Amino acid sequence: MLIDLPNNPNSVTYNSVNNPNFITNDLMKAFLFVMLLVLTTTFVKAQEKIEREYRIDAISAPQTAQNFVAAFQKGSRIKWIKEINAEGNSVEAKFKADGKRYSIEFSEQGILEDVEVIITFSEMPEDVKDKIQKHLKEAFDYYKVEKIQAQYRQSEKEILAWRTSNNVLKPLYELVVKSRNSGEKAQRFEFLFDTDGNFVERAKVISRSDNILRF
Repeated sequence: MLIDLPNNPNSVTYNSVNNPNFITNDLMKAFLFVMLLVLTTTFVKAQEKIEREYRIDAISAPQTAQNFVAAFQKGSRIKWIKEINAEGNSVEAKFKADGKRYSIEFSEQGILEDVEVIITFSEMPEDVKDKIQKHLKEAFDYYKVEKIQAQYRQSEKEILAWRTSNNVLKPLYELVVKSRNSGEKAQRFEFLFDTDGNFVERAKVISRSDNILRF
């Protein structure tokens, strides 16, 4: 590549063959541009939760998952679900017990990921509830909390002990919120707050009811 400025007595002609730094700098700029594009795409995907769920037979669930659910809750009718999303596939066991709705999520290999229990605002500690509501009021002009789940990510041993005894475990809080700001369309988000009600993350929920998962 040649760059010549003939009207400038101090002009210099640059040749990429004779100037190896020209190629190096050019390639470096291209590399940085590609990396920026990848990071931006990854960030956008991280802000969206794209998922599809469908029923599976119990026999299709990992045996270790079946064993844990049997130890956690005996006698309940279990609904097994396969969830497909951008972060990876998982298997869920959903059931009712003691007047509550439970969801236990596992990896495809049967490793416990979390136990979730649907609760209401009134079941939260007051200070936690206040922090969460304050965050939502600051984020949106209008919002409606559609679902709240207490989420337990402790070990299998700790969760089984909590289930069968009076052990106390502190959960995280996962909320599904339908919201809208003035002049915008309504959107649905999934929020995660820590045990003290501090904001952790949120993702836009994009659910599909068909058999095609779109990323």
